[in-house]
Amino acid sequence: MSIILIITGAKPEINSISFSFAYNGKTLSLGFDPIVVFYTDNLDFFEKLAGWELAGFAVGDVVAIKNEFKDNKLILQHELNHVKQFMTLGDYFYLAGWLGLNLEGYPYYLTGPMDKCNDTMWKPPNWWPFHWHLFEAEIPIN
Repeated sequence: MSIILIITGAKPEINSISFSFAYNGKTLSLGFDPIVVFYTDNLDFFEKLAGWELAGFAVGDVVAIKNEFKDNKLILQHELNHVKQFMTLGDYFYLAGWLGLNLEGYPYYLTGPMDKCNDTMWKPPNWWPFHWHLFEAEIPIN
């Protein structure tokens, strides 16, 4: 995704970087998640794939937002909510949406306002273990 965005002229910015680790008595698991936001004037390719006009979108740890919405903190937060959802659900992200989990913040996603949309989007509870990382390593400990 990042390569396609760079080819289309998008400029990347690091939004945040998180590290995680877990030890189960035998293995040390390490996770690394840089969240990169791309601001661009050109989402044409992605809009054609989606079939509608986009202000932005998120896939995994990558967010893309049109430059005209660069100062809109609510749209950025909306897309960062999707990153958190994906980090929590991993490959089940799309299945969860198809099964009815409110990933977009309906009904406000279609009608606004964006702050209500963000309030109604499903977010993982604090106790939910993140199990998907952009980079993950397991080190056996004897």
